Amino acid sequence: AVIYYTTDGTEPTTSSSRYSDESGIPLIQNCVVKAIATKEGELFRSDVNTLDITHFQCAGPTANVVNKKIVLSCSTEDAVIYYSTDGSIPTEATGKRYSAPLPLSSDVSIYALAVKPNFNNSELQYFVYYYSDYKCVSPTFSREGNTLYVTSETADAKIYYTTDGTTPTSSSTEYTGGISLTQNCQVQAIAIKSEDMYDSEVSSIDITHFTVAEPTFT
Repeated sequence: AVIYYTTDGTEPTTSSSRYSDESGIPLIQNCVVKAIATKEGELFRSDVNTLDITHFQCAGPTANVVNKKIVLSCSTEDAVIYYSTDGSIPTEATGKRYSAPLPLSSDVSIYALAVKPNFNNSELQYFVYYYSDYKCVSPTFSREGNTLYVTSETADAKIYYTTDGTTPTSSSTEYTGGISLTQNCQVQAIAIKSEDMYDSEVSSIDITHFTVAEPTFT
């Protein structure tokens, strides 16, 4: 007997795909497989046998933070991601279709699922990101005599400072070691790790211990 089959739900005939034990039927998505066995053309023909293929499912979306933005992705080729940030459960009808990285400018919670024709929807994924985790820790100061030391708990962050009371930026003097103090001033400092994190809040310290010596008489 010769077997003919379809995978699109239509009724198979002798013009349909011919089954081969060598290659089998390649399955790449959910579908309805229908098959008939024939002998001597259409003279002897079996009833149609049907099998529903339903095990294909989209992989769950994943999330990563890149350059201070949330990147959603799915390992299932050509899957579309729908998401929400308001606590609702996204669907194709109600969710936002993902098309570009999402800004991480405040605390955010994300529900996301992946959808593809002829695939079951992925499991719903949930992600939470806290803005503070992606913001440099503000610098702290310690003074030994007339030397001021500045540190930040953020690994590999660069510290920039000013001593004239102006707000520091990445164009200000970069801190590379103790700051030599020679007069009263206000030192302001900021921690920056530009590609990975948001700039810290500016920290400041008033240096006020320098005094003019009292006059002496001779």
